Amino acid sequence: MEELGAIQDACTGLNPNYKPKISVVVCTKRHKQRFAVKTGKGQLVNMEPGTVVDQGVVSPNYQNFYLCSQQAIQGTSVPCHYYVLYDDNKLSADMWQILSFYLCHTYARCS
Repeated sequence: MEELGAIQDACTGLNPNYKPKISVVVCTKRHKQRFAVKTGKGQLVNMEPGTVVDQGVVSPNYQNFYLCSQQAIQGTSVPCHYYVLYDDNKLSADMWQILSFYLCHTYARCS
């Protein structure tokens, strides 16, 4: 990750003692995963907003999860796939999931 080294170098360039904790998370919606919930009547419906999938279909090699942060207006909802690539802050998986969900709603045109 060239960018991480450049950010760290820029911080120490400002002040040699300035070493902030940095975390790098990448998210993508360019994947083929779709998730649905089976109702008591046997119907498949979209997941509720805020639903996290972090077991079964995720990679065991690194911290990653799927988050459905919005209600699907039409068709099947596409959850976002988050990859935690670097984490100086040592956040737990649950904290990354909560933070990611809350950050989804900070954009003024959201919802």
